[in-house]
Parts: sequence; structure tokens; C-alpha cells
Amino acid sequence: WTKSICKELLLRGRQNIHIISDSGTYEIPDLLREKVVKLPIHHDEMFAPESIVNIIRYLMSQMPCVVVTGQFYMTFLSACLVKQHFPDQIHIISVIHFGKEELYRQYASKEPYVDLFIGVSKDITEGLRRHGVLENKTDHMTCPVECDAILERSYTTEEKPIKLGFAGRVNAKQKRMDLVPALVNKLDSRRIHYCFEIAGEGDYSKKLREFVADNGLEERVKLVGKLERKEISGFWKDKDICLSLSDYEGRSISIMEAMANGAVPVVTETSGVHEDITDGENGYIVGVGDMDALAERIAFLDCHRDRIGTMGQNAHTQIFPKCQMSRHLQYWETLLDDVRGRD
Repeated sequence: WTKSICKELLLRGRQNIHIISDSGTYEIPDLLREKVVKLPIHHDEMFAPESIVNIIRYLMSQMPCVVVTGQFYMTFLSACLVKQHFPDQIHIISVIHFGKEELYRQYASKEPYVDLFIGVSKDITEGLRRHGVLENKTDHMTCPVECDAILERSYTTEEKPIKLGFAGRVNAKQKRMDLVPALVNKLDSRRIHYCFEIAGEGDYSKKLREFVADNGLEERVKLVGKLERKEISGFWKDKDICLSLSDYEGRSISIMEAMANGAVPVVTETSGVHEDITDGENGYIVGVGDMDALAERIAFLDCHRDRIGTMGQNAHTQIFPKCQMSRHLQYWETLLDDVRGRD
């Protein structure tokens, strides 16, 4: 999201944009290479004083400035410290990508320093308000995803395995990929003819590969590794169903990308899902951790293949008008001009 919106703002002539980063190796578009500021930030200590000092020095060298942050992390806290001493020289816009009560409390504690909190879902802004953040300091936005105006794709027929997909971080803490074995067992017990492709890497990838190998599931469960951005659309246009087992999200970009490409979401009830999914019309929403319900929805679609095409088209129709970059870019241009106009 950071790279995409910065790239678009630069193309619109806003040249005084910089991305604070550590010294890691990242895929940076050519247009942004001179805009990435690599600072000696040490991740082995969450709030390392040396890292915070480095960020503070850089921010002070750029004042007056607007700082846009995406995590409750060192850059955000450094900006708050600078604002405490130079309230008229720095504005803070805090974008919140995760919907968790603990995070709402943390962000609410820093409200005096923040000009605006932007949640990626309405659920997040409502959560902030529950914890005392003033309504005029909250807003929400829809992150852009690539979505063709007309959906062109096909779905698997009844004689072929129904195609399931997941794309994202393969971890247990948030994405709950440790529940995949239980889900697979439930699908197998229902004699569902399926193929499940998992795109991405993470700390649970090794255990999943071991599970697949130990149980001879290579034909039904495939770990395809990390995809390039240009491969995402093709991945989802090849799938009938998008799965998410997460305990929490902000508003899953992966689910939105799947819907944009006509895959039917069958997902757990996390932040933001109700903004895009109407249960039974363009997807299904089940309780967090409820693998029985997840398997039941997949079984239903397996037995009613004609519903997949209809629901997939409905998913695309829901996402297309709200996910366009042009709309998102206008939102940010207006917002930045408004914040700067407060000086």
C-alpha cells in the first residue's frame, strides 16, 4: 500500500515524498528508489532507543512535514515525541491496518499527538471511538486493488476438483494456518473433491509441508510459495473459493483481491469482512476458529457448482466501484492538502 500510493502521488507531481525504511533488501520500483530513506533501525529490540533517535533526527530535518504511519511502531512513536516538542511543525496521520482491541487502546493513548486516525475498515474506526478517540479524529478508507471493469474467467465443472486458495503470510499467530490440518481432515471426511493451493511463506510453512508429505496430500494440498505481485490476479482467477482462517485482520487485501477476480470468499468473521461480503450472496462468513462451518460452506458450494459463478460475479460487482486507485488517490490528495492547510 505504501509503495503504490507514494508512486501515484509522485506521478501526480508531489515530489517531496519520502519513505522511511530500514536497511533491508526490498523490491522497490525504479520511481521510488531515490525516495526511500534507509535508516539504521534495529528490529531485534522493538523500541530500541538508538533507532528512535535516528528516526527523530530525520523527522526534525524534514520539518515542517506530514508523517503517515502504518503501524504502532518506532516511526509512529518517534513522530509523537517530535510533535510533543514541535506541535506546529509536524502533523501525524496514523493508518491502522489491524483490528484488535489491544491496538485500539494503544492508539487511543496517543490521541493528543495525532491529527487523524484512518482505519482500513469501519470496524477499526468504531473500535477507536469505543476507546475514547474523538469522532472528528477518525476516518476510514478502502485500500485499492487491481480490478478489471468486466470479470472474465471460468469456474471448475462438477467432474473436476473444486479449487480452493489462500494467499498471504503462512503463520499461526494471526492467519491461523495451524488450523489447515484440521480443515483438510474435515474436507476429507466429507469426501469433498478439492485442490487447495497456498501462496505465500511464513513461520508455519515448514510444518505445513511436513503435514502434506506425511499424509500423502501432494495432489490435494499444494504450497506454491511466494507470488510476484503480477501473479496475484492469475492466481485468483484460477480459484473458485478464497479461504481465510484468520483470528484478526484489518480488512484483508487478499480477500479483496480474490473477490476482484471472482473467487468466492469463505472466511472467518474478522474486521472489515461485513463491508464487502454479504453472507450467502457473494461469500460466506463463519465464526473465528469454526472449521466445521468453513467445511460445511465449502461442501455446499462443491454440491452446488452453479452458485459459485453467481456468487463470484457478485463478489466482483461489490469490490469494483470501491477499490479503484483513482478514487483512493483523490482521497489522499484532498487529505494532505487539508492537513497542510492547518499550518
